[in-house]
Amino acid sequence: MILRFHPLTTLLLLVLFSPLAQGQNNKTASTEAARLRQEVTAVNAVPSHFASDSGTIVPADDSSQSAKLFKVGFHQDLMWYSNATLIKNGAKKGDAVYLPAVDVSFYKTLGSGFAANAYLRHDTFLYQDNTALNMWGTFSRFSLDYTYKDKWPTLYVGSELYRYEALNSGQEITRAVNFITGFDHGISLPVQGLSMIYGYRFAQIHSAPNINNSTNHRGILGFSYEINSKWNTQITYIFENAEYSKVVREDTRNILAWGLNYKPYDWLSVRVTSSFADNDSNSALFEYQNISAGAGSSMSIAF
Repeated sequence: MILRFHPLTTLLLLVLFSPLAQGQNNKTASTEAARLRQEVTAVNAVPSHFASDSGTIVPADDSSQSAKLFKVGFHQDLMWYSNATLIKNGAKKGDAVYLPAVDVSFYKTLGSGFAANAYLRHDTFLYQDNTALNMWGTFSRFSLDYTYKDKWPTLYVGSELYRYEALNSGQEITRAVNFITGFDHGISLPVQGLSMIYGYRFAQIHSAPNINNSTNHRGILGFSYEINSKWNTQITYIFENAEYSKVVREDTRNILAWGLNYKPYDWLSVRVTSSFADNDSNSALFEYQNISAGAGSSMSIAF
């Protein structure tokens, strides 16, 4: 059984753990949030073997869309966060965030184990209370993938580009060009319906403002259980280390997340998710914990 994993899964685990400050720190906070959103989404961003519209690990042969070259998706999630500012000090309060997104993916086998893999997404942050942090932007990714044999890990190398701006003022918050490489793999376990994914990703991030230039290492381990043909549940652990080159800062993140997914049709899925994030840093501002919970849906068309 080949496994698939959608980038929105990981995005929902991490998207709002970035440290969000207030007042004069709004731009810095939004920059961090946007940068981390791209890092998170870029984990295995639509490789052929980890790409499910439901945002979960699922058997590839359960989807009639798996052999198509292009896929267009429309996604929305409503999340609640126990620490909406995502900083250790300052006002700590819950907040709701609406996350609509539209994306396009392309995957084409090239022969001899190689494949071209491309992804483009436009997404938005809409906060209920912290409206000064509202923003939107576009993210793109291209990679060359290589799989030596069936059931072997897939290696990839590529690049990412993104740009985000404040929703109200239109002021640029951040932009970046990243170099990425890593591997990912999915396997079926002896228990019927139980699957596992694991992977590693290295990223060299070159951003503006350059205080976010960093070297990132990330590992992911996830387990999924297919309850039946329509229901799936999964638990995922992510570890990440980020070392910044322009400032004295190093972060270590641990995330544990759970999701329950229902896919009544090939083109429609709904989900509920929850997560716990712990971010340690040698900069006190960026030490925090956050509990999140929410629900979302995705619609897609493949051709």
